[in-house]
Amino acid sequence: MITLKHVAELAGVSTSTVSRVVSGKDVVSKSVKDKVEKAIKKTGYIPNVNARALANKNSTSIGLVTPDLSLAFFGTLAAGVIDAADELGVTVDICNSRGKDQNNLNAVKTLIKRGFNNILLDESHCDESKILELCAEVPGLVLMNRFIPQIAERCVCVDNVTGGNMAASYLLDNLHNNIAFITSNSEIADPFDRIHGAKIVMAKHGIDTNNCLVAQAAPTIDGGKQAVLELLNKSDEFTAILAYNDNMAVGAMNELQDRGVRIPDEISVIGFDDLAISTVCRPALTTMHYPIREMADYAVKLSLDLTSSKKTLGTSHKFIPKLIERSSVSKI
Repeated sequence: MITLKHVAELAGVSTSTVSRVVSGKDVVSKSVKDKVEKAIKKTGYIPNVNARALANKNSTSIGLVTPDLSLAFFGTLAAGVIDAADELGVTVDICNSRGKDQNNLNAVKTLIKRGFNNILLDESHCDESKILELCAEVPGLVLMNRFIPQIAERCVCVDNVTGGNMAASYLLDNLHNNIAFITSNSEIADPFDRIHGAKIVMAKHGIDTNNCLVAQAAPTIDGGKQAVLELLNKSDEFTAILAYNDNMAVGAMNELQDRGVRIPDEISVIGFDDLAISTVCRPALTTMHYPIREMADYAVKLSLDLTSSKKTLGTSHKFIPKLIERSSVSKI
């Protein structure tokens, strides 16, 4: 992230001089102004043109950058942010990146240019170094659904290891010792953490986790169908499926039922997220509740605190999922 300091070093002036040129309020010589403007152009620096105006008053807007509002999970997150901000008299500007990392970064840069000091960023793929640079630039930036140790106090996420552990424990309590996994093929930490958490408790029960059945696919309903077909091609001995999310779980159940498999009598299925689809599918899906709205509420308040005197630093903000029992799991 290019900062005021980079421009100042290239132009051979102080950061305060660069600030005066950017604000346009203080008079500087034409030669100095030309040097600074050339440095800005060369570095690609994006001036925070509204920062001065916002410096002495509370921000009344929060930016939300999210991957894909067409997906129920992110739509629920956005609704939670809007509700939380509305209670505090704060407006929300939403940027939908449509699942592209560069769009996420460009959206943040645009919000910075518009003077936003409070930004909620849901970004799971881009390099940690870029996130750290953004945090250095934006005092109220909060990272959603991802954990980076260096900025633990700015991360609001769910404890996926604990969630996977709880889901597997529930299946084990129902005497399912042969658990198969259908998981996301996305190169992010969440799917790996959930399986890792499940394998921890399975190992404690004496189960060899090195040979667990695992199938990867897109984290969608169709992906769930594809993944369960892959499992069936490998083995038909598993009695339960732990799915990465509700969409994959529902897709798997649909495919199994189309093949005459009775759920949960023959195969039990557990999901993750507790989206609306988990209540309308049949059988209703047992799942892990992902506290999206609670996290959204917390993230809004944390972002505002970070730009006020109520700074909440040095503490990570991991939320624990909750088991929601419905009808897709039965005891053997």
